[in-house]
Amino acid sequence: MTDAQPQPASPDYHDLPVKAHVEVDRFCEGCGYNLHAQPVREDDRLTLLIVRCPECGRFHAAADQTLARRVWLRRFGVVLIGFWGLLVVAVYLLLQLALFGIGMAVSEHATWWFVRRPRYAMQYGWHETQVHEPSQFFEFVVPTFFAALGAMAIGALCTAAATVFMPHWRRVGYTALAPIGPVLAACGYCMVLASYLDRPYTDLSVTGVVLAFALFALALISGLLGALLGRPFARLAASIVLPRRLRVMFSYLWVVDGLTPPEPKTVVQDAG
Repeated sequence: MTDAQPQPASPDYHDLPVKAHVEVDRFCEGCGYNLHAQPVREDDRLTLLIVRCPECGRFHAAADQTLARRVWLRRFGVVLIGFWGLLVVAVYLLLQLALFGIGMAVSEHATWWFVRRPRYAMQYGWHETQVHEPSQFFEFVVPTFFAALGAMAIGALCTAAATVFMPHWRRVGYTALAPIGPVLAACGYCMVLASYLDRPYTDLSVTGVVLAFALFALALISGLLGALLGRPFARLAASIVLPRRLRVMFSYLWVVDGLTPPEPKTVVQDAG
């Protein structure tokens, strides 16, 4: 009789080579933990890709079984993704419409202060005070200041949200997105401006036109900053606000930039 060959020792799970990370929401069949962004390792003995739940320690095959139910769920998911895309485009266009409205409001505000108000004062005998007087100055500057903040917020929000919710884009995609909204708003403003210039008499202030285009430029610059700092701020906010268990759901914010994702507090200890 020949002696049985000894079985090779089981390698430690953390010593297995990492082949990829789970890129979809997949839940542990034991405890329901979301395995998104967990490392997928290859077991040479089984020639299988496996992923381990850090919460309960249960092992799962990295590949899902193809069932009829999953096929229909995948088709339904495609429909939902289509609606999601339409919603994103609608919200984006509404934000650019708001940016256009801010530019028009600032332009009209400057026109009132520098063109219409002095003319009406002369026509109707009003007591006209100059805009550089303190009380009149703040009545003009404060609304303009808040309009500038709104334009910057819109520009930064669009690109920062894209870096968070569309992480599969390349950095150049976020950079290209930054000028699209301000350019659309500026084109709409130019169309309105052309309609003013076609009139035989127009009272549009040159200062208002300059301020409107300055707001569009601020939105573009803030959009570029949002593309650069969107994910770092999102990671900081997630680290401060979210508990560790929920923070793992947003670990892709670390993975897409090549950083180490946050790990939950492991309750399962490996056997020594």
